[in-house]
Amino acid sequence: MAGLSDAQGVNANGKLSTKEESDELEAFADYGRTFAKNHGRGDEVASKYSAISDEHGTLVALSAEGLAYFLMWGSIGGNTINGFLQGTLKGKTKSGSNAIFEILFVLFYGPLFVVINLTSRILSLFPSGVPSAISIIVSVILPTVASIWIIPYALIAMLSLPFIKGEEFLPIGGGYFSLA
Repeated sequence: MAGLSDAQGVNANGKLSTKEESDELEAFADYGRTFAKNHGRGDEVASKYSAISDEHGTLVALSAEGLAYFLMWGSIGGNTINGFLQGTLKGKTKSGSNAIFEILFVLFYGPLFVVINLTSRILSLFPSGVPSAISIIVSVILPTVASIWIIPYALIAMLSLPFIKGEEFLPIGGGYFSLA
């Protein structure tokens, strides 16, 4: 839709128009890199989160954190499905994996990845330079569709949290608490 055909084109055209805009977004890029490198945990992640919260407000920081978790989930989910399709399904189960978990995961989340793949293929058919309203609609529809599969898992996690003792968690907002 943006008229770009390859990764180099995306990188070359992904530059912001001014140094001020680039500096403004560097804290978010830094947070994303740190989040990914540390799997969303640790003092360094909390520090980067606090910097965004202090400069842009709690709601913006929560949005950045939510996006980071969503992208991390997508990566882990995609790798789990690929591992099942390219390994377990072909009788090459990876050491330490659980075939029952993989089967249940693929049965539940597989349709979401099919929807994402189909959506990507459909979007590639759109002409470049579409009105921004179309881009906004797509940016609302995709997370809404994905949430249909994510919300049940999140509810199970929230409901089971009181039964887990002695562990530390990184809840929304980047702070730590213990149930011990």
